[in-house]
Amino acid sequence: MYMDLSKTDRDFIEAIIKAGTDRVTTKQLQDILNKPINYISVYRARLLDDQLITSPQRGVVQLALPFFAEFVEKSNLEHLS
Repeated sequence: MYMDLSKTDRDFIEAIIKAGTDRVTTKQLQDILNKPINYISVYRARLLDDQLITSPQRGVVQLALPFFAEFVEKSNLEHLS
C-alpha cells in the first residue's frame, strides 16, 4: 500500500513521521516540507481519501493506521540498503 503511493504522497507521510508527534499541524507540515498551504491541502485531501491519515480536528492530521510509522521507517531502511 505504501509503495503504491506517489513519491509526493510518501514524502507527506514521511513529514508526518518526521514531526515526531502523533498529531501534526498543517503549519508543521509546511515548515518540514517547505511548501505553501495550498500544496499541503492537496496532499492532505488525497491521503484522507485513501484513509491513510485522519484529521481529529481542524488543521491537524495523524496517521490512521497503528504502527504505520514504524512500517514506513523500516521500509525506507530496507530500500536504502
